[in-house]
Amino acid sequence: MGIAAWTAIVSADGVGVVALCALMLTFSGRRLSRSGRAPVRDPDPYKVAYLAGGPRRVVEAALHEVWGEGDGVTRQNGRLRLPPPPEGRDAPVERAVIAEWGAPGGTAPARLRARAVRSGPVRETGDRLVGDGLVLRPGRARARRLVGRVLVGVACATVVLAACALVQGLPHPGPLLALAACGWAVRWACPTQGTLTPAGRRHLARTRRTAPWAASDLGAVVFGERTGLPGEPPAGRSHHGAHPGLPSVGRTLIKLGKALDREDDRHPGPGADDRAGDHGGLPDGPAHHSCGSGSGCGSSY
Repeated sequence: MGIAAWTAIVSADGVGVVALCALMLTFSGRRLSRSGRAPVRDPDPYKVAYLAGGPRRVVEAALHEVWGEGDGVTRQNGRLRLPPPPEGRDAPVERAVIAEWGAPGGTAPARLRARAVRSGPVRETGDRLVGDGLVLRPGRARARRLVGRVLVGVACATVVLAACALVQGLPHPGPLLALAACGWAVRWACPTQGTLTPAGRRHLARTRRTAPWAASDLGAVVFGERTGLPGEPPAGRSHHGAHPGLPSVGRTLIKLGKALDREDDRHPGPGADDRAGDHGGLPDGPAHHSCGSGSGCGSSY
């Protein structure tokens, strides 16, 4: 390969990495300097609930505020039924939930939740957070995920080019390694999961530490530690603004490993019959001891 062609490849790769890094920073809502806005001293629990778990968490917080005491909440045929709500609820989200309760089938929490997440006050809560710069618009979040994937691919290609330069003795392997490191750093500094901006994550973390209601039952609902209604098991946590515990590839590998372990148990290798001995060579069945459950056979399970 000629020097001119190699220089063109390196230049194009460099421009691509820099452009993708700039797009990633833009779509992630990053700022080169911290915002001068003063922190909110008593943040609205419903806005924080949206940051922590999206629209569904807002509805859970409203359910807790209206029916969280459990007075009159009954269980019929394994399903919760909600009594008439108390009067004088001022929050728009709570009034929207109460309005959905009055619709046919609204006393069933599952239907109530499904309808309330689409109500106007819940959507307006998200729109206000978008206006405050704490949540990304859906289209922008999708663009961020796409740019993040492309940036990873280009950074990997840059590493391959640098390796080729080192092997072939071509110039400019150092700048290529620097570009790849820059691409990976920007990718990991700008998470693609969730819709929160960096300011939104900081606001959520600060609220969890300082809000006066964070340690109360309402705080447990807002941060996903329990559901809004009494007598229900806690639902799985939403990763609206946080990373999942493992990337999708890692979860897939773990599931594959468990499946292989089960397959090994069903098909023991050579010598399994000899090892089974008096147990009849049935690894999946119960152990049949000729001496019963006495202490002379060791521990019994």
